[in-house]
Amino acid sequence: MHALMYGFGAIMCVIMATYRYTLLKLSKLFEEEKAIERNLGKVSSQRAHLISIWHYIPRLFVGSVGWICNDFDFYGNKLQQNVFLAALFPGATPYLQQQWIASTLSSHC
Repeated sequence: MHALMYGFGAIMCVIMATYRYTLLKLSKLFEEEKAIERNLGKVSSQRAHLISIWHYIPRLFVGSVGWICNDFDFYGNKLQQNVFLAALFPGATPYLQQQWIASTLSSHC
């Protein structure tokens, strides 16, 4: 079943890429933008690099912090789960605690 899904997706990607490179033409606006960029002159590569860093660093930082918070929330709460189970059920054996952890992990996937 998975091979059929991936095969269908691959066929659609090939069709879209073929359409893009054979039939789709560039818009007039895009051609005008490229002409304006050519007429403005070249910006030094170091300056272009600094401009792009200045533009994308806040986005990169916010995205990274978001992923870190998501990872901590999604994975970090499972790190100390056996401590909480030991506090809730002091007489439980480590084997029983591992079974509870495995069942809770498999129920959230």
